[in-house]
Amino acid sequence: MHTVTLSKVKGGDAVRTDITVGRCHNLPVVGVSFEMFSESLTRDDGVRWITTSTVQNVITHKDYVIIETTNSTYKLVIE
Repeated sequence: MHTVTLSKVKGGDAVRTDITVGRCHNLPVVGVSFEMFSESLTRDDGVRWITTSTVQNVITHKDYVIIETTNSTYKLVIE
């Protein structure tokens, strides 16, 4: 399990916040949607589940990863 921070770089309209802190089981892989969960946006909901469209490219930098999907680009910091 990884603690991560996902930030929108371009697109990402389905993700309702610009920055999301949470956890993921698997790091991004080309050909598969990236999935993570975090606290819900409202107190009545249990968990917020985020799924991107299919990952097209993963660019690894020293301190973060860029995830390029079909319609969006995200920055993922792995804690």
